[in-house]
Amino acid sequence: MGLLVYDSKLTLNPQLHGGKQQFGVRAGTLPVPLIMAFAKVVELATARQQETENYLLKLHAYLIEGLKKLDFLILINSSSDDFQCPSIVNFSIPPVEGEVMLHHLEKQEIFVGMGSACSAYSKEPSKILMGIGLTEEQARCSLRISFSQNNNFDEIDSFLRALKSSYEVLLSLFLKGTAD
Repeated sequence: MGLLVYDSKLTLNPQLHGGKQQFGVRAGTLPVPLIMAFAKVVELATARQQETENYLLKLHAYLIEGLKKLDFLILINSSSDDFQCPSIVNFSIPPVEGEVMLHHLEKQEIFVGMGSACSAYSKEPSKILMGIGLTEEQARCSLRISFSQNNNFDEIDSFLRALKSSYEVLLSLFLKGTAD
């Protein structure tokens, strides 16, 4: 079940062919129970939207403060204005590359992204991050943390501990690599 909002001036082609229900856009009988369930989900989500956003803002601030307290250089790449998504934090940890840190954290069952979401599958440094002023190295060293209302402060603490220990292990490898 889903919801599509579209400009009525657009012509939509049917995905399922058959009867002429729903103005010829969809074949078949409307699944009324699913529609009612979907409407209830939208109602509940809308009612909790502000509460969820406030909680995400608290998690976001807690993570940023935790990152700032670590005893190594961390560049916070996310903006702090009202347009920032409260469930995403992007930061760089030079000289450790984001992909290496990502795999090191995976071994501890902590899953993060790297770069910007717009370039998640690219091996090249994110043009978005470089566009906001990061160097190529800083963009390569970036990680993206996403969380939801199902996450909690203890999980952020666990992440920060894992990040710190992983950074300490990986830093010597990256420093050794630049000395050669």
